[in-house]
Amino acid sequence: MGVRCTRLVAVIFMGLGLACGVSEDGVARQPGGASANGANGPALINDQWQILKMATAHGVFTIEVELDNLDEAPEVARLLVEPLIDDFSEVLVYIYVAERGVGGHPPAKRIQWTADGGYVELEY
Repeated sequence: MGVRCTRLVAVIFMGLGLACGVSEDGVARQPGGASANGANGPALINDQWQILKMATAHGVFTIEVELDNLDEAPEVARLLVEPLIDDFSEVLVYIYVAERGVGGHPPAKRIQWTADGGYVELEY
């Protein structure tokens, strides 16, 4: 990921109230080296959801999120996607049930955004 993109991600998520960036390995990081999964410090959390991972490649941005309430998935996805639409051709938001985003569990939903197709939700 380039420096411009890393700064963009940090600015986007700081604007959402989450001070973070993305390392070269595509893992979300908070200042001081804390990772999104909390291995080295607090996780990227708010009251309803937690970002587990973020990555980008070939114009596609991917975000993995745990949600307490799956009914809020479309709203959370839009909140995360909207700041990215000018810089990426596709954004994928993988939604996991709370506490099931690690350990090999499949996501509950995927919400895809593309400029041509808008938002498309897929339940697994």
